[in-house]
Parts: sequence; C-alpha cells; structure tokens
Amino acid sequence: MVFTLTAAMLVGTPLTASARGLTDLFYIENNKGEFKTGTGTTTGTVTGTETSTLDWGENDIAGLVLNETDVELEKGEDELLEVTIATYDNSGNAVENKELTEKFAKNFTWKSSDNSVVSVVLPWKVNSEKYSKDEKTDKMFVRAKKGGKAKVTVSLDDFANDIHYSVVADVRVSQWATEIKLDAAGLDRDAYSGDSLDLKDYTTLYPEEANDQVTYTVIGQSATLKGSVLTFKKLTSKMSKEVTVIAQGMNEEVRDEATFTINDSVPATTFNFSRVDGEKLESIGKTGFAWSVNEYKAKDGLDFQVDMKGKGDAISTDGIASWTSSKPAIVEVGESSDASNDPVRKNNQRRIHLIAKGVGTAQITAKTTSGKSGKLKVVVSADLTGIKIDVSDVTLYSGQSVELTDKLKVVQEFGDGNDNFTDAGLKWEFIDSQTPALSKKDMGKLATVSKTGLLTVKPDLSPKGVTNKQLKLKVSNAKKIGKTGAVGSKYAETGIISLKQVNIKNITVYRGLAEGTNNIIAEAHVDSKNGRNSVKNDVKNKKETISLDGNKQYKIVAVGEIAGSGEEVTFEPTDALGWTSSSTKVATANKNGAIGTVKAVKKGNATITICGSYDKGGNKYAAIKASFKVNVTQPTKSLTLTTKNTVLPNKKSQSVAIKAVLDKGTTTKAKDIQWSVVRKRDGALSDPIALTNGKLPLKNDVEDVDVSNGKLKAVGSKVGDQFIVTAKIPSAGISKTITFTIVTESKKASVSGIKDKDGNDVTIDKNKVTLQKGKTYSLSALINEDDKVDTKNVTYTVSKPGYVFIVGNQMVPYMTGTGIKITPVTPDGKKGTAITVTITD
Repeated sequence: MVFTLTAAMLVGTPLTASARGLTDLFYIENNKGEFKTGTGTTTGTVTGTETSTLDWGENDIAGLVLNETDVELEKGEDELLEVTIATYDNSGNAVENKELTEKFAKNFTWKSSDNSVVSVVLPWKVNSEKYSKDEKTDKMFVRAKKGGKAKVTVSLDDFANDIHYSVVADVRVSQWATEIKLDAAGLDRDAYSGDSLDLKDYTTLYPEEANDQVTYTVIGQSATLKGSVLTFKKLTSKMSKEVTVIAQGMNEEVRDEATFTINDSVPATTFNFSRVDGEKLESIGKTGFAWSVNEYKAKDGLDFQVDMKGKGDAISTDGIASWTSSKPAIVEVGESSDASNDPVRKNNQRRIHLIAKGVGTAQITAKTTSGKSGKLKVVVSADLTGIKIDVSDVTLYSGQSVELTDKLKVVQEFGDGNDNFTDAGLKWEFIDSQTPALSKKDMGKLATVSKTGLLTVKPDLSPKGVTNKQLKLKVSNAKKIGKTGAVGSKYAETGIISLKQVNIKNITVYRGLAEGTNNIIAEAHVDSKNGRNSVKNDVKNKKETISLDGNKQYKIVAVGEIAGSGEEVTFEPTDALGWTSSSTKVATANKNGAIGTVKAVKKGNATITICGSYDKGGNKYAAIKASFKVNVTQPTKSLTLTTKNTVLPNKKSQSVAIKAVLDKGTTTKAKDIQWSVVRKRDGALSDPIALTNGKLPLKNDVEDVDVSNGKLKAVGSKVGDQFIVTAKIPSAGISKTITFTIVTESKKASVSGIKDKDGNDVTIDKNKVTLQKGKTYSLSALINEDDKVDTKNVTYTVSKPGYVFIVGNQMVPYMTGTGIKITPVTPDGKKGTAITVTITD
C-alpha cells in the first residue's frame, strides 16, 4: 500500500528532559527493549534513556505510519496501535517498510498527552498469552481511563544526528453519565420570547468527566429545537409561556427534565461599545476604536463590552448569539471574556476578547438572539520604531544566492513586544563605505541585490579593477508604516560581508537525510573535455509534493574548494551553496549547513535552486546550478462519513451508499480516498482487503464485498456479521471507519403490547389506544411473523413531536391530544404498522 505522508506525520518533536519525571512511567534501557517500571502504574510514557546514534544505513525515512490515527473508545476499553516506518520509493512516494520497522522496533517512544484520560500500556500487560515481556515497541495498547480527549505520540529519535520523526493518534474516550441535571432556574431566568439558548450551557453531567452525547426533546408549542439550540417563538396571547425540556443521556435510564416560563423580550435597538480596562469601562464613540499596537500590545489583545437598550431606553433582554470579524487577518475574535457583571442573564457573551493581527480596519459584529446587530469599527495602526539585523560578519561565496531577511535575522520593531507585527516592505541596497574603502560601483560588479533582499554573488570575483571582495548594505522600510514611518526613515547597516571565490565540482541533493541513488532529487557535476570545463545536469526537473504548512528536509552533498586558498581540508562545500525558492509566497527555502528545508506556504508551484560557481578553465568562473520543482498541495483536514443506516438486513444482494465529505477548497479529491473493509464474525477479524479493480473478495469465504466510490456491496452475509469499512486518505494522514451490522431482514413490524408502570396491559383496539398524560408506559414490538418480540433494538417515530417522549421502550405522554401516530422502526430501517394514540388528562 502506498502512503504519501503529510508534514504533520513527518516532523517530530524530541522528548523533553522532564518526561522521565512523570508518574505512570516506563522506559527502554539502552535502547535494548528491556522494560523497567517507574513509580506508579506501568502505563503512560515509553521513552529511551540514551541518545545513541542509530544505524540509518541507505534507507531514507519519510515518516511514521500508525494503523489508526482516529481512535474512539469507551471508558475501560483497550485498543492496539501499531507503528510502521515509511520510506520513499523510486517515484518519491512514501511506502510502508516492514523490514526497516523490524530493525528499529526497539527504538520507538510512546507518550500520551493526558495519562488521566488515555494511557499507553505494554502489550503483555493486556494479554500475557499473546504477547511476551520481550515484545518490541512497534506496538502498544492505548487504554481509555475516563471521558475526554488525548493525543498519543509515537516518536523515533536519533539525538546524536538530530533526526526526529513522529506520528500522532487522536483518541476520544466516551464516558456515560450516571446522572444528568438541567438548570431549571437558569432556564427560567434566561428564556425570552424571540431568543435562542444552547441547552448545553444549562446541562451538568455527573461524574465530572462524563461526556455523553445528550439528546434533547422540547415539550410545548412555543419553542422549537434543533440539536441543542432551543429557539423561543414570539409569543401571542393564545400561546402558552410554559415549556418543558428533557435531557436524555446515552444510558436510557439517565435523564432529567425542566419546566420553565418564557419571559417577555425587549429587543435591542441601540448598541454602545466600551473598552474594558480592569474595573473601568472606556466608552467608544461612533468613530470606533483606534488601536495602536505601540500603545496596546497586539499579542495580549484587548477586551470590549457591548451594552444594549430597547425602545424607551429599557435595558435589552437580548443575548449575544455571535461575534464575528469582517477581516480576521486584521482583527481576530478570541474567546469570550467574563460576563458575570451582565445585568440581565448569566450566560450572555456581552464581553469579547479581540486580538490585533495586522494593520487596517475591521468591522466587529455582535449579533443578538433576536437578529439585531451592532457593529464596532476597529482601526489598527503600527508605528515602525526601528529595524534590527544581526551585525556579526557574514561570509558569502561566489555564485551563491541568499535571502538577506533570513540570513541577517531581520527584526522590524513596533514597540515593546510587537516585533515583526506587520511588514514594512523592506528595501535593500548597497551603500558606499569609507572604512574599508568600498564603492557601490565596485560592489555592483561583485554581486546584485534585489529590493526584496535576494542577494546573488557573481560567479567570478575577479572583475577588472576591483580588488576588495567585500559588500556593505543598507536596509530601510519601503512603505510608510505609522505616523512616524516615512519611507526609508528607519534603517540598519550590516557589518562587512566578505566574499570568497569557490570552485564547486559537483552538487547532489537527496530527498530526506540519507544518501542513496533512489533518493537523488537534483544533481549537477562539472565535466572536463579538451581542457575546458562545463556543467552537466544529471538529474533535473523532478517534482516534490509538500502539504500546506508542512516541510521537507533534503541532504546536500558537494565537492569543491576555495580557489587558491589552500583551505580544502577544513572547507565544507555546502556552506558555499545557495538554497533559494523562485516564489517565497508558495514555499520558503532555508539551509543550515548540509541540510536544506523547504516549507510550504500556500497552494502553487515553486522551483528550488541550489547554486554556486565552478572553474571553467584559465581561472574563469561560471555558475553551477541544480534544481527541482515543488508542488504545494492543501490536503483536507477532515473526513466525515455518513450513511442512512448502519444496520443491514441479510438480503441476497444490496448496496449501501456511504457519503464522504471533504473540506472546501482542498486539493484532495474523492479519487484519493482508499476504501477497504474487514469482516468481523464470532469475534474474529478477516485481513484488511484493499480495493483491487473495484472488487474486494473476502478470503476463504463465498461472500463478496465491494467497496467502490463510497458504496458497500455485501452478498450472502450471515446474521451477526459486522463489516468495518475504512476510508483512508494517505496524503492527508486521515483515516475514518464506519461499521455495518447484518441482522435478520424485517418483513413487517407492529406494536405488540403496552404496559403501565405496574406491569398491567393497556388495551390496543384496532391499532388505537388511549393513554394518560404524565404516566409512564413500556412498549414492545413484534418483528416478522415468528413472534420475535424486540424491546431493545426497535425505535419509534412520533407524528406530533412534543406530545410523547420515547426513550428505548419507555414512553411518557406529556400533552393531551388526538391523532398521534407512533410507528415502530426495526433495526434495519423497516417501518411497521403505526398505532394511533389519544392522550387524556
């Protein structure tokens, strides 16, 4: 199977020294795979104690692959994760390398971001019959300890060579609540005609770490419910102000209800904004707020408050439904601030935290629950106060190109704590110098510098009449930034840049950090013929793919010498090479010695050029260059799978559509999704079967399973079988699963009986029944004609929402009414015969 890994999977972070001090710790002694337990239990972090150099050999490691990166567990469950090393093949794709994984199987480290939620457990601790104490660390169990989220990071580190790779699995643990409480008093206080409330804000689960998927039901005609958002209608004299809400946990026996009254509303008509300064409020006029980052630090942000009034200067009862920014790149809306001083309600977000991100104007909109909006104009400015550069002497070499902003570590100052807040559009130029004697004219014969700061040293540093091989530069702001920022008003001079003539004889660039013929991405060498030298490009125009915001590293190998200096022994040729990008807006290129890094910035294409100079003969020098192309992609960050029903009848043949939804604007396409399936029967799993020519035949069985273009076709399956379908996007590092269960096909269904809470039968006459408001009843359903009664898996639909509340097989009528139809629905989606209910007092 081929994997194209994202940068998030390829770039690792070394473990910190404090990792050894964690409780719930075990580690590998001397990288030999001998486990030693630390304090506490034997769960948590697995880490190596030494930083010995690993034997990388000729393999170019692309990254790590986990068998699952999106794990969902319930409290108490364990799941096995296995890590595999991926290496590049001849086409530049990342493929799983089982042989190399076996070689380094003792060197993986595992760490949970929150051991109280998810811990890492040695395999033999979970199953001592299957796994021994000598088991290597390419596999570990993750254990769900309580409700919450955690990240499990698997790393492969060679600290001596500064080589680090890691991959992360997101783990979500569900923990059912044992009790649910609705804040009836809060709802009674905060419910206003025309407003909306999120019921999650009024629901408390016990224990504290429970994270149930709570289902809500509303009883009453004065409110509507969508998900957890309760919207109150504008009341009329004929409408009841009383509303009942029911919160139901995943355990059907855990629920609560709250009855409250809708208050008359006062919609907002005027909005007054203030800046919050500690305990004081600074009123903002109609012109908005002028935010100078020199006065207020951008990174800290500022708090603002809105006060609203209705007609007749009455205090508005509106809540704030949302805060938005018209230009988030200029002003970003942060987390809502404390609103405990709200004069109307508890959960009203009348305060907001704003963060300045750039120079310009943004409109901040506060939208109320009644649909009214107030706008705050924020004008962000920044006065440039100075430019700093690293003035230590820099040596550059003939034929080399460098980005001066990176090489000289330029810092644009906008007051304390706001360095590099915005871009002053730096302008670079050569300047005359008295000490030593340098002229702009002579410097122009040695090098060129673009206004944006790309400095290119000419291949031959012996032009006629020039003896001093040095440069001096000036950098200034090209834009007017702030009231004190006239163009060119702030500048800093470099120290002296010395130039040296070099003779580069060949350049080879390898994908990744290991050498090898298959890893060469660019290559050029000097060819001698008839006493003259010329450049031959052995490998060129190869294309690399890098995911947005990711990066790749490349190893540069070169042979060369400093011309006529006798410094060949200590000279490192890669220092003399340039490493530049044709479009820094698409991808940036940075080099540290023999390691070049390319970072993806936005979708598009760029060319990376490695350049120097060579001796053509007769002490005449020309440029030697090698290059490769970069394509920056934007893989989807999410993948959602939906289907109408995950319970399938055991028909002879059927096809179920699975819809896969990707992020908007992504370069990932539906064809990039790799579908596979395993069958689970009697607790045993079949091997994963990848899509091959549209057919996925299950091994050693007569069934035929086809997963193609998001469709599952299961033929001849047995009742009780489960088909676990996986949709994987290797280029995005995303994997999602959906499970289908095979059940007996339903031919017909009906309500077979209703009992009151004392167990007495309630008469059903010609599919009609009369029930009493407020009493509790239990339902049972008959499936097919074999008298099979199902009280657990059958669900029910109600034709008039709000009159009857049904959870599982428990039913409570809440309002009087007639003509209410209750329809049983079988697990495989078959609707049965409805009963008609009349509810009396």
